Amino acid sequence: MKAFVSSTRWLLTGLLIASLLVLSNGCQPVTDSLTLQAGQTENGGAVRAYIRNLGCPDSLIEDKGDHFIADGDMLFNKNMAVPDLADSIGPQEEQAYRPTFGLIHSVRRQREVRVIVHPAINDYVDEISAAFQKWNSTGSTIFFKMVNGARPFDIAIKPANAQGIPLMEAMYAYAQYPQAGLPGNLVIVNLANFRTLSRARQISTLAHELGHTLGLAHTNWQALRERGFTYIAGTPVNDPASIMNGVGVGVPFGFPNAISPNDARALRILYPKVPYNIRLSWLNPTTLRISWSGPLHPVKGHYVKVTPVDMEGNGIPRTIWVGGNQTSWDVNAANPACQCLAASMYEVELQTVYNDDAPPGALSRSAWTDTAILYAR
Repeated sequence: MKAFVSSTRWLLTGLLIASLLVLSNGCQPVTDSLTLQAGQTENGGAVRAYIRNLGCPDSLIEDKGDHFIADGDMLFNKNMAVPDLADSIGPQEEQAYRPTFGLIHSVRRQREVRVIVHPAINDYVDEISAAFQKWNSTGSTIFFKMVNGARPFDIAIKPANAQGIPLMEAMYAYAQYPQAGLPGNLVIVNLANFRTLSRARQISTLAHELGHTLGLAHTNWQALRERGFTYIAGTPVNDPASIMNGVGVGVPFGFPNAISPNDARALRILYPKVPYNIRLSWLNPTTLRISWSGPLHPVKGHYVKVTPVDMEGNGIPRTIWVGGNQTSWDVNAANPACQCLAASMYEVELQTVYNDDAPPGALSRSAWTDTAILYAR
């Protein structure tokens, strides 16, 4: 699977660079004997042996003259430099995003990512809807919605030949990362290869590419030798079950058909419905530090509501405005917004205000977090 960053600069990831490729889910451990092909060159033999070492038997390797096609969709040039598999052993997996191209800044777009489908792909509307549902059910703000082509849209799903892009043997689909704070606006499908996939694999392929339009990188980006990605803190450093794994070294059977729990968690961290991981701690006997996480994309700021709670459970809430992406605030006697240090404990809530907030702003603010309470000491 691939993602691209502009119409002129393609990000070739996963399937295109032969020296980084391994095989998709059709290949299994090899037990058959190596069969030399008529006219095969010595280096062609080395490449063929390399393909077999990656887990593909001779029966799934086609000789196409100057290159091999493995498992029906993987292209290996016979004059390629054969990599050393030992250089790529290890998990090298982590949920990541590409901060240099941004994330979706508009919460309105997060809550309604509008997608149109080219007429040539109308036969796959049900599969596209099923791919939407995988991300729509993650508990994030993201919600994909199919719209009529006459309406404004954020993402177009089109066949490769509709873009003047040559069909490439090793591709099923590829997508654009977010730019200018909006979703990546294009998913391209190579129908010639896409049609050969099972329905489950078609859905997961589409879901994988839609993940790129939201800013998610290949989970195995390090193994694929990709650059410019940032680990999403709070997710595991090894998730072979991630649907965002690209096909490449370290993922011999391709990405799974289902979104993993950590895929869903990664999306909730990028696009949370509420701020998360709110923490309270005392810096000294009179200063309470409130810290929190999320979201990772730029926001206008946060409202922090601090309520002193006395023994009867009463208290007057005070709301503090914390601008920008600041992720902590100290409450103390010098803070006129919340002179409440005499209370026995504090109830703290948090709300994110997004960049597209406009009065009254209800649609572009997150819900208040669950309450966090810490006793005064």
